[in-house]
Amino acid sequence: MDQNGMELLRTDLADGNCHSISREPLQSTADADYFRATFASDKGQIYVSPFDLNIEQEEPRKPTIRFGTPIHGPYGQKRAVCCHGACPWTSGWTNLEPSLTQPSR
Repeated sequence: MDQNGMELLRTDLADGNCHSISREPLQSTADADYFRATFASDKGQIYVSPFDLNIEQEEPRKPTIRFGTPIHGPYGQKRAVCCHGACPWTSGWTNLEPSLTQPSR
């Protein structure tokens, strides 16, 4: 995503395969908490979001965690954000610690 939160490129996982998304359906994430928190991170930091329901593209909505880091230009200015969203219950994450997959009481 660029410094304004607009996706520059996106890949989606469908049927076990990664697909590059063309420019048409790219979207702005400027209002997303994970974009703002990632862009506010310092150089070299990795932001890890809390789990939330992915409301951007998918139905039904799936629990998603995101990992992001700011990308800096040659003079140290923040230029973009790189984020990866993962839906561990749907993308083959089968070796998670059992306590991570159980609801809290």
